[in-house]
Amino acid sequence: MIAEHDANGKILHVVNDPVPPGLSELMAGSGKLFVEFPPVDPGEGRNHVFTPCDILTDYVVEGCICKRPVHEHSITRLEDTLFRIDGIEKGSMVRVYLGDALVSSCIADGEPLDLEIDEPCKLRVYIEPEWPYQENWYEIDFE
Repeated sequence: MIAEHDANGKILHVVNDPVPPGLSELMAGSGKLFVEFPPVDPGEGRNHVFTPCDILTDYVVEGCICKRPVHEHSITRLEDTLFRIDGIEKGSMVRVYLGDALVSSCIADGEPLDLEIDEPCKLRVYIEPEWPYQENWYEIDFE
């Protein structure tokens, strides 16, 4: 398997095994950043074991594929129509959706985010922190 990545470790794409002969040399010759993991033979005639890689949740650190860290956020109902999200990192992009419609967005300032609405609905909140942290989706039900 070959995982091409950028200078920050973000995996751009993965070439699964069997990797075409000469591909790693071609990539190296063109200046691409990548890591290569040959399949491991577990012995005794069993199938090869491959390095797991999830392009959405993994990244490359010092030549290894690692899970991207996750920030935990807490959601608290303060009143019937008011929720608070704590733990949003400064610089994170926050988007609030009602159904498929984007109704609000902002760059977090590191303070708690209060969401208030006067009608019953379900809001979806997408929090995109700075790289390499993973994105989070939350659904908040205003009953």
